[in-house]
Amino acid sequence: MKHPPAEREQSAIVASERFPASCISHHAPDLVQLSHEFESRPHGPNRALGKIASLRTNGIGPAREYALEFGRRLTILGGDNGLGKTLLLDLAWWAVTGNWANTPVTPSTLGGQSGDPTVMFSFADNSGNTCLTTTMQFDDEKQDWQTLSGYYPVNAVCAYATSGGGFAVSHVPNIPMNQNAITPFIHTLKPSEIWSGRSAMIEGIVRDWASWQQAEDQRQFEAFKQVLDLLSPSDLGKLRPGRLTDGLGDSRQIPTLVYPYGEVPITQSSASVKRILLIAYVIVWAWFEHQLVVERSRAAPTQNLIILVDDLEAHLHPRWQRTVLPSILRLGEILAGHPRIQVIAATHSPMVMASLEGEFSSEVDTLYHLELQAGDVALRQLDFDVHGDMSRWFTSQCFGLRHARNIRAERAIEAAKAMQSADSVDPDEIQRAHMELSAILAPDDPFWRRWWYFAKQRGIEL
Repeated sequence: MKHPPAEREQSAIVASERFPASCISHHAPDLVQLSHEFESRPHGPNRALGKIASLRTNGIGPAREYALEFGRRLTILGGDNGLGKTLLLDLAWWAVTGNWANTPVTPSTLGGQSGDPTVMFSFADNSGNTCLTTTMQFDDEKQDWQTLSGYYPVNAVCAYATSGGGFAVSHVPNIPMNQNAITPFIHTLKPSEIWSGRSAMIEGIVRDWASWQQAEDQRQFEAFKQVLDLLSPSDLGKLRPGRLTDGLGDSRQIPTLVYPYGEVPITQSSASVKRILLIAYVIVWAWFEHQLVVERSRAAPTQNLIILVDDLEAHLHPRWQRTVLPSILRLGEILAGHPRIQVIAATHSPMVMASLEGEFSSEVDTLYHLELQAGDVALRQLDFDVHGDMSRWFTSQCFGLRHARNIRAERAIEAAKAMQSADSVDPDEIQRAHMELSAILAPDDPFWRRWWYFAKQRGIEL
């Protein structure tokens, strides 16, 4: 969108009236031009902005800077431990809600970083047009990040599944223009609170599941069953609710799941099943809570759902890792109102990556990889390549292993390759290498053909 100079100046004036000065980018005039078109009270949730579009940092975490463009539908974060995947998820949550899900991020003193610590976010409408940019600075005197009163830039229900088993949940009613109060729900919940509730906030999965299952209005329970069905693993079969049962030493009625071998109380389910149950519960609970609040406040419901997941593959069997992310991406198809989904997930799993072959679209999805380069942390955007054979993901740019093998096999093969490149090799060394290869390689391993040819050329019988 292009405006003549006079109209451009008027756009900036209108934008400054509708948003705090610090919420309008002074570095991107086109963003200022766009911002005046969106109806919103200052600091209130913007009806048009439903996604986080980009993030740029300076002086935070192990990298000198991070810069990434979020996919409109999916952003995958990969890389070694300790390089900043959780940090980026925490910053994305802070950008969307103005609150921290974990310990607040503090400026870094690593690597001789200089300059004022800053975090810049941009937000987009559902067509992908970037419309609003916010820069946050760290206040050295207060030892805290600057805050904007009533900062809720995105009109979306948001859920963040942290690596420790807790959740952060947010939804902000889009209050009509003639009302003054906004009553946001932005809270971080411990695993125990997701299970057993927190007073005046959430009942927890045990009580809510039982309540939904026995309610006259079955819409929420039906939605929950459909989400469980969608997220189910391939080995255990569909996660189907069973009968409610009395808990031992527990006054509550305990929901059960139907397994091929019988009904099992959810409190006794495996760690993998519990993780998926809680993800399904929190998303359904938050989505319906939002619908209830907007009905009471006569506000407009959001059409956007933002899901952040750290260590997506945690506890999941490889079979489940191959299906969980594509299933999460389809949640909008079954939730009431069919919300637009934006997922930001961190993973170490080649199986999760392989599950996106045939699903990943460069138009709406992005893939980033964190790595060490000469002692510095670098965040790189990668093209999503189809590898076919899942083992090839181990040796792809995303994971960087030299071999899709155990360490002993990798060392043995590399030692054997070094012998093959040498001008002369002691026959006894070749025999010892052969014994090691025989101990760790399968009889039909493709490396054998190369090794036998090498021995024959050297006139050695193995």
